[in-house]
Amino acid sequence: MDKQLESRNFEFLRTDHPLLVEYALRAELNAYSDPNTSLIKTRQVAECMARSIACRAGMDCSDNEFDAVLGLLRRQDIVPRHVLEHLEHTQRFGNAAAHKHLSDPRTALQALICAYEAAKWFAREVLRKPDFQRGPFRPLPTPKDATLALKEEIEHLQQQVVRDKLAATATEAQFLEQLAIATREAADYQQQAEQYKLALVEQDRSLIQLETQFTDRLRRITRAAQSKPFQSFVDRSNSLGRRNEESLPLFQLRISTGMKSRCHGETMIVVQISRGGFITQICPKCLDYDTKETLSYADFVDLNLYIACARCSHRAEPGKVKYSNYGYRCPHCGWTVELALLLPEYSDIRPFDDEEDA
Repeated sequence: MDKQLESRNFEFLRTDHPLLVEYALRAELNAYSDPNTSLIKTRQVAECMARSIACRAGMDCSDNEFDAVLGLLRRQDIVPRHVLEHLEHTQRFGNAAAHKHLSDPRTALQALICAYEAAKWFAREVLRKPDFQRGPFRPLPTPKDATLALKEEIEHLQQQVVRDKLAATATEAQFLEQLAIATREAADYQQQAEQYKLALVEQDRSLIQLETQFTDRLRRITRAAQSKPFQSFVDRSNSLGRRNEESLPLFQLRISTGMKSRCHGETMIVVQISRGGFITQICPKCLDYDTKETLSYADFVDLNLYIACARCSHRAEPGKVKYSNYGYRCPHCGWTVELALLLPEYSDIRPFDDEEDA
């Protein structure tokens, strides 16, 4: 095989998901000549993406049908709505091809476009390539029937020979030469067709192996995802979308209006973790904390507080410290802690200690 056949629109996924690209390649090749097969292959492209997403979320869906996998993604709110709609459209088109014998080139192209839009999001968010950029769907070239073109050429040559003979302007040598040219062209077309068939056969041989590798890979990803917390791709997409905006500190320190602590009756200090995460309320008198109450943004007014390391008591203003993905990283000792507060009216500070509070 001289050169591996390449997908016109999905080749950027070959390194990470060769099986998905093989399905997409067959869908593109058959979009005009066999739309029914193209729709079924495009459905397999969408199914590959859906199973990969579910496995990365820690869901064991190896034995589930495609519709069940989409249901899991929908209920868990793992992917954005527009991506889920692309996957669902592709599934419906494929089901119509398999069960109702749908075979329409326009529908096949529409299904490929839906799968392509989902694949761009898949590469950017699931494969964690935030800088990935891809243009619109590249239209597939209109196929040309080589056999029909060859027949038309031979007929044209034969008619020309007849006209030449009738006009007494053609010679037998010219006829033989033209016939030889037509024969060589036919042989070239035949050779190209054979090479094309051999390329498909060679890729078909590797398809079974790729499917087995894909199944094993999904199982490994599922086991790995189940062993650690999972962040929804919707939440991750939202956080990436705010990357270039003016961001707030990881910890937002505010004072609630009208809510008193249960221990000393003081106005509670509210700490919101990681922009949109859970809210902790802290008594400014004893630093005891309570997470049972939940407040809205309308209940908050800003309060300037300080953050101090619970290990070395190094003190820093919230806007002048560095944060890790898990909490406050002390610039003095490098220790990462969840939070230690230092109120302006208090000179000492201690970390939260559940055993001591009990």
